[in-house]
Amino acid sequence: MEAATYSSRIREDGSINFPVKMRHELGLRAGDKIKIVVYPANGNGRSKRLSTQMAPAKQKRMDELLFRHREGDISFEEKSELEALVLEAQILTVEKAKRSLRRTRESRR
Repeated sequence: MEAATYSSRIREDGSINFPVKMRHELGLRAGDKIKIVVYPANGNGRSKRLSTQMAPAKQKRMDELLFRHREGDISFEEKSELEALVLEAQILTVEKAKRSLRRTRESRR
C-alpha cells in the first residue's frame, strides 16, 4: 500500500479537504477505506506537545507484525495495520529530528 503526506486545514464543520489528485495517484475510489494519521503542522500552542516515541503497546504490536511479515505469515488487514504503524513511527522520527534541529538553532542564538 502506498502512502502520501499533505497538509490541510480543518474547516469550521470539522471536515478536511482530500485532494482529488492524491486520490487518483493512490488509486482510491469512492467507498474505499483509508486510515488518517493526524498531527499538528505548526507549533501554535493550541495543541498538546506530541511525544516523539511510539507508545510501548504500539511498538510491541509493530515488532510482532514485522516479525510475522518477514516470516510471510501476515493477513492483508495486518499488513495494512503494519504500514500504518510504520508510517506513524516515521512521522515521530521526523518530528524528533525537527525538534532537535530547533533546539540546536535556538542554542546558537
